[in-house]
Amino acid sequence: MSNFFAVVKDRFKISRKVAEAYFVALMLLVAAFPDVIFKGASLRLTDQITAAFTGVPLKPFYPIPNTTGWWAGYNDNGGATYQSEPMIQFMTNSVRDGDSPYWNPYSTAGALGPEALVDQKFSAMTLANAFLGGGSLTYNIVILIGLFFGVFFIYRIVREVFGLSAVAAFASSTFYLLNGYITANLGSNVTQSYLYVPLCLYGALLFVSKISVARWSVAVLAFALFFTCTFMPTTITSLIVIGCITIGYMLNCVTTKQYSMRTGLIAMSLLGLALISSFVLLAPLYFPFLENLKSLGTLDDYSKRHFWPLSFPNAIPSFFSSSHLFESYNGAEPSAAMFNNSGSFTGNTVFHSGVIAIALASCVLSKRLGQFRWLIGISLGVTALVLVRLFDPVWIQLLFAQLPIIGNIGSQYWWPVIMFFLTFMIGFGIHNLQERNARILPWLALLTLGVGTLMWCYSAFGLQEPHLEYKISALTLLALASALMLSLLLFSKYIGSGAALRGVCTGVVMLMFIELMLMGKMIRFQRNDLFANLPPALQFVKQNIGVSRTLNFGQRGLYPELGSAFQIQEVSTMNQGGLPEFRDFFYSVINLEGRQRLGYHPTTPLGSFPSLILIQDTPEKNIINWQAMNFLGVKYVLLPLTYTAYEADLKSRGFKEVYQSLETRVMENMDVLPRAFAISTDGLAEKNNPVLPADYAKHVVPVSIDSYHNARVKLSGSTDKESLIVLSDTWHSNWSAKLNGKKVPIVKVDNVFRGVVVPAGDFKIKMTYRPKSLPWALGASVLMIMLLLYLCICRKRMNAKIDSWLVKAS
Repeated sequence: MSNFFAVVKDRFKISRKVAEAYFVALMLLVAAFPDVIFKGASLRLTDQITAAFTGVPLKPFYPIPNTTGWWAGYNDNGGATYQSEPMIQFMTNSVRDGDSPYWNPYSTAGALGPEALVDQKFSAMTLANAFLGGGSLTYNIVILIGLFFGVFFIYRIVREVFGLSAVAAFASSTFYLLNGYITANLGSNVTQSYLYVPLCLYGALLFVSKISVARWSVAVLAFALFFTCTFMPTTITSLIVIGCITIGYMLNCVTTKQYSMRTGLIAMSLLGLALISSFVLLAPLYFPFLENLKSLGTLDDYSKRHFWPLSFPNAIPSFFSSSHLFESYNGAEPSAAMFNNSGSFTGNTVFHSGVIAIALASCVLSKRLGQFRWLIGISLGVTALVLVRLFDPVWIQLLFAQLPIIGNIGSQYWWPVIMFFLTFMIGFGIHNLQERNARILPWLALLTLGVGTLMWCYSAFGLQEPHLEYKISALTLLALASALMLSLLLFSKYIGSGAALRGVCTGVVMLMFIELMLMGKMIRFQRNDLFANLPPALQFVKQNIGVSRTLNFGQRGLYPELGSAFQIQEVSTMNQGGLPEFRDFFYSVINLEGRQRLGYHPTTPLGSFPSLILIQDTPEKNIINWQAMNFLGVKYVLLPLTYTAYEADLKSRGFKEVYQSLETRVMENMDVLPRAFAISTDGLAEKNNPVLPADYAKHVVPVSIDSYHNARVKLSGSTDKESLIVLSDTWHSNWSAKLNGKKVPIVKVDNVFRGVVVPAGDFKIKMTYRPKSLPWALGASVLMIMLLLYLCICRKRMNAKIDSWLVKAS
């Protein structure tokens, strides 16, 4: 192997450690995802769900034990299937058609674009997919490349920056790739930022170790890549990790006399400036968001969210394993998910680390404190604080209630902090083992805690069906792994040569790989492409709907945000781009029973988003204002075939069944109104903010929609008197209109929708959407690019000035 790296070094002119990083990243990816690389399996969640319903075959490579099916190892399916993956296709369509992505007409009655944040329209992963043409194969390639470079930079941080052994870097890389947080959420919007943290951290640490213009510019670009991930909870918690590790590394540099505290503070200040500069570079994303912050109600929405703590002590065993007395994630049986009346989904909020990984991380506490004591101390302290936060005792509630922004981050989003700190602690733990410098008491304490809480769970929950044999096997493996690590720690000081100890540690890392693979329980389906292969019912709808809308019941058919991918307008949503005025309208015309509202809780009685995804076949328990649906232009209602009560209810209201597939029934609304219409202003009390009269439907005159794009709509028609032209799309102040070539105001109709007052005669209306801040944003971004280019050209001269200034400063 040494000869191999020597050849690579000479041939490609890269250092041995960089060659190692490439090799380990490639090896781990091939070992972890052979089903995807060699057998055509898919990492995309829509591929998994579509395959499960349509009979596409599973493509396992390893015989991974699994009790409940392909979904057992997943946690957050919805973030991908209902938000980020449809938005990848939306952006693909926008790039292909040359449409603006700043307005999404297919969600609700029109929603904001990248300002929605959670669907990550402008993330690096989304844009890479969009510009490469989309598709399932592209998606898998892009995410594998992201994982590859994540592992690559983790290895380089441990090996180059921290100066630890190849085995230590290999261990950290393995855990980064296969811990429960990333495996259970892989492909979801919550983990996109996870892929870019290693690059950001590597860039930040290199800059702190030596201040230079080039390294500062690299840090700006790395942070910009990271901040394209706009799912803010995990982006914020990941940023906390980057900040804490960088500060810890800087303090270590100071204590080892590499430079003075003043120089360290200068480095951190310049790194903060790099972070701000990355935001300026991303101004076309963040300026429109800040512009619309109030109108979106995003901060208010987050402030109302309820923090679901973990249940003590029955959540603790799931830190060690995803399978013991009960399973974690989507494999958890209902009795385990809520046992002991905890009110906490212990399986769905605890991401496993594995017995071996926790044991190795416990070795970070050494007999002799090394040069990285500040970094290790900060890592342990912050990890302990976050763990306590997850269980949410009263005193920590009071503390976090005072903290802006991070005080309202949900428990499931704090896991990047834990997993990244563990990633590096595992590397330091291996280092201490190799140096015969590890303490055994921390592992004994953690092992005692795990065994004690497992025994408590046994007394409360028992060892019971379902899947009793599987649970016994899982407990056996848990015991064997614990015994193995205890033996290694006890006898590590007696293992002879350094080579022998290195070999044992390498073997332990390989066993950690196997343990994490088994606990991940990933069985994936063959790659397929829902977005390129419309289901039959949706083919019928797309061919016949025109610019009308659909109303979808349940999780099949045209589930929320799928319309954004297929360019079919759908009334409900699972996004934050929908405007508060439309949400109020939606809830006023669709009143669901509490348990049928997505995200229902006493603190959020209306639910999280306007959605019918949980609606049951109980028309007697729900109230839907069908006249309002007529106004919205709802031409088709999509029902699961099993919803026979709603089928009968709709037929009694004059709906007609026009299509039926194996799983979806399409009902046509025979009373639907045109999406755009004219109504005389004679009956309107107020022209600037008109309210339509109760009998408006009897007097509407259809208006032609000549062109309908994301951010451009053209209407035309003729009236014999002054009239209000109504388009049943959401109003926003960034929409502008021209009537027969002259700019006119767009008025709010019923406080929600768009209208233009026209005089008698022929008219042509052109509506255009553009964020007011966009020209400024583009200018700021271009200026930042020019600055980075200037710094690159003048780097030698500026580095000399910086070095001289730093000498004087210290």
